Amino acid sequence: MKGHIQLQLLHFPDGASGSQLDAIARKDLWKAGYNYLHGTGHGVGAFLNVHEGPHQIRMEWRPAPLHAGMTVTDEPGVYLEGRFGVRTENTLLIIPAEETESGKFLQFEPLTLCPIDLRPVIKDMLNNEEKEWLNQYHETVYAKLSPYLDPLETAWLRQVTTPL
Repeated sequence: MKGHIQLQLLHFPDGASGSQLDAIARKDLWKAGYNYLHGTGHGVGAFLNVHEGPHQIRMEWRPAPLHAGMTVTDEPGVYLEGRFGVRTENTLLIIPAEETESGKFLQFEPLTLCPIDLRPVIKDMLNNEEKEWLNQYHETVYAKLSPYLDPLETAWLRQVTTPL
């Protein structure tokens, strides 16, 4: 969860590669002595391909630059054979963040609007910025989806998007 959120909080230079961003999603797992052997994210969208390239977010060097308008997934996860596995995934749009004397910076905007199941999340392991992001994401999910739901579904959505 921390890696999923940290990637979405990131502002990065226009033209950075996904390989340069990958460590942001992995850093807390690495600190605890864990890793995952799949990519953190991949492009989505052309010709109905799911794993569209050339841009990817992964440890292995992929020099394709990231630019505004591209879509990419955010799906860090860890699987311990015979014990458990967990992955939170979202599809993101790369959008402009700001321009400074150092150049143009980009950020991610979630495209997938689905509540995140908090049952496996140890909330005390999230820092304040991560909790704030999660609460804001759930507020957005509720605001955008609830107008299309019946009262029972709206009540369920309110329950699963309640702030931490």
